[in-house]
Amino acid sequence: MSASSPSKISASWRQGLRLSHIGCDKGGSLDVPPVVTYRHLLSAGSLHPTNPLRVIAHCDVDAAYAQFEAKRLGLDAREVPLAVQQWDGCIAISYPARSFGISRLDTVATALEKCPSLRLVHVATYAEGQDQAEYNMDPRPDTHKVSLDPYRRESKKILAVFKQTCPNSAVEKASIDESYFDLTIEVRKLMLERYP
Repeated sequence: MSASSPSKISASWRQGLRLSHIGCDKGGSLDVPPVVTYRHLLSAGSLHPTNPLRVIAHCDVDAAYAQFEAKRLGLDAREVPLAVQQWDGCIAISYPARSFGISRLDTVATALEKCPSLRLVHVATYAEGQDQAEYNMDPRPDTHKVSLDPYRRESKKILAVFKQTCPNSAVEKASIDESYFDLTIEVRKLMLERYP
């Protein structure tokens, strides 16, 4: 085999791996199952990204804007059909409103046809001359600018709770309503307590 024939080297290498019981999928990509040992649990490198015992969790607040608005208005988000609108479109739908078949793709008119008792809340907006976003009456795209600041404030509160609840975890905000948690330290601690 010459140095100029990488495909032969690659084929030999893959064949050797197959013989070593490491599988390849139909496309020839390596499918290497992680080998987890007690060493992974005890090693100082247990937080390394390649450690098979890493635990990353994802949290997505369902219908976040609708829940935030329900809280602001003192409504029970589990009972009141509520939709958050931006101009003529629905951008967040509470679960009670979803039970009427309302979706994020609906216009306000369509949503009201599906559920006449729907509580609609327009996102906060800036009107010309306002230095702070408000819940303006009849905002229009040509005279107002959308503000997601109220939702960002609620998001910060949720993130603070996450960080307080998981003080040893890395908590990373992904968006207004999503976060990632590295729970490796907590899970490692729990595993060592259960399996000393």
